[in-house]
Amino acid sequence: MTLKVWAKLIIALALVTLPLIVSNHILQRQSLDLLNRVHGSGGVAPILDDHLNLLKETARREPSRTAQLHSKFQKTLDAKIALDDLSTVQGSIAKEITSQSLKITLTVLAIALFLSLFLSKNIVATFSWLHRQNQVQASRLQTLSAIESWQKLARMLVHELRAPLTPLKLVAGDLDEKYRTLPPKQFESYLQEGSQLMSEQIASVEAMVESFLKFAKLPEVTKRPTHLREFLEQFADRYRDHSANLSLTVAAVDETVSLDPELCTHLIFNLMRNALEANGERPLTFTVTADQTSSLCHITIANNGRPIPEDICARIFDPYVTSSGPTNLGLGLTICKKIALDHGGDLWLKSNDEVHGIAFQFDLPKGETREA
Repeated sequence: MTLKVWAKLIIALALVTLPLIVSNHILQRQSLDLLNRVHGSGGVAPILDDHLNLLKETARREPSRTAQLHSKFQKTLDAKIALDDLSTVQGSIAKEITSQSLKITLTVLAIALFLSLFLSKNIVATFSWLHRQNQVQASRLQTLSAIESWQKLARMLVHELRAPLTPLKLVAGDLDEKYRTLPPKQFESYLQEGSQLMSEQIASVEAMVESFLKFAKLPEVTKRPTHLREFLEQFADRYRDHSANLSLTVAAVDETVSLDPELCTHLIFNLMRNALEANGERPLTFTVTADQTSSLCHITIANNGRPIPEDICARIFDPYVTSSGPTNLGLGLTICKKIALDHGGDLWLKSNDEVHGIAFQFDLPKGETREA
């Protein structure tokens, strides 16, 4: 990792500094070329020669000004010599410019090399430290989350098991005393009542265990091409007589989707059963409709029952959340949500403002319909 960071820093510094060095080199060469063009145009040297000849002629005609003209003649001669020397050293200047540019480039690259090495080591060390800290914190949060989940499960189990265990404990504790104090017929009647109570509570515990088993051992999704309208019509024919309080109608599009019929049947039936349990003896009308967009099929399961309380709508799919009373563990909607997600879709509750009653929407991706 250090080498990768080092290489990236070198490239970044080179991309910043090399253009500046090249620009400076180009400007120096352009200045030298401009000077060469001025010198090579032939305009300066002839002027200096003419000026020297003029000074000579003036000195010949005016001997009294010889000393004054000699000073001007010497300056003009020096300028001509300098101009001639410039043409001689032009090549050397060009080589010197190139040499200096190369030296500057190498110096900058060397500085960038050592600087990037130093920075890369510090960056990698800091990143490694942050990564280790992140792993430690992630592990800590995961552990705390697992402990919190187990604590929540333990509290829920204590709450759910305490209800059936309390009457069982009372009946079991009273048997010996009732046997010794009650006449045979009264004890027989008491025993029958206690037996019925114990059977009811044991059935409650078994239902609780069954719910946990369904939640823990939910089978994997096995998709196959399924005609949506036929699937929903078969569901309606199968469960229309499930309850005297149930009225069920279906309307769906002609579309073939890839789904697991057994699990999707379980999802829709669980939504329907939850509504029946939550509304007691109240007659319910269920409507199952299906439409589609470019990429999704939308199955809406609606009923005219009592709306779900606003305080639990946001967490309705969380485990152990229920509004159906103490006999419902609140795992059914969690299982339904998992089935939808395992299909690559989603399940969500429409808001109370959108519908009169309750409506869930099950989104299924169209995707491919080849058999899994």
